[in-house]
Amino acid sequence: MPMRGTLAMLDGAAATPDGTTDWSGRAAEAAAFAALAGELRALRDGHHPDPEAALERADGLWRAVLLACGAEGSLPDSLRQGVARLALAMLVELDQPSPDLALMIGITETLQAGLTDLH
Repeated sequence: MPMRGTLAMLDGAAATPDGTTDWSGRAAEAAAFAALAGELRALRDGHHPDPEAALERADGLWRAVLLACGAEGSLPDSLRQGVARLALAMLVELDQPSPDLALMIGITETLQAGLTDLH
């Protein structure tokens, strides 16, 4: 049975117009980037309860992106390579003593918007 409304949003799924939850690949990916962007905004604004955990989640998401870029898929090689370079750049940024949160938020939101547009 699909989750609905707030529960689905809290779990990071995408709500469809009819209120059900869409767990398809792109919708779930867009939801993951949207959740990360929210965490990074809270971190930037000084409102995140656990800054280290937020950065660890960012690291985990970008590592997953990098891993996914190494797998065969439906994306053209040039696009996969570009996204892999972007993921590497984000991981390098996360290794900095003070990561550029504005840059990370912008890139994360841009990817989330692209995934949302494709969905």
